[in-house]
Amino acid sequence: MGGFFLGIEEKEPEKKQVQVVVSKLVIDALKPREISIVDIADMICLLNGVKQVNITVREVDARTETIRITIYGEGLDVKLLNEALSRNGIAIRSIDEVSAEKSEQQ
Repeated sequence: MGGFFLGIEEKEPEKKQVQVVVSKLVIDALKPREISIVDIADMICLLNGVKQVNITVREVDARTETIRITIYGEGLDVKLLNEALSRNGIAIRSIDEVSAEKSEQQ
């Protein structure tokens, strides 16, 4: 017995381009006390792909503050974010959480 034949030609499936995009980052960072977390949030929100920013002060020293930055968006550019924070005197100590999604395009 042979296989079932529908009498139609099967088309080769269309190839889709798959791209992985970062949708959430949680960053542990160190900032000078003079820089406001409101100003940092404003600056991050202006970056492409960013939809929401949450910043929590976790520790306060004489000249610095340890902060946790949570960023939500679509296609977050980690390299651009790192450069923007560095230019503003903020040092990323670690990336503690990341969420990524697969985006398929035809």
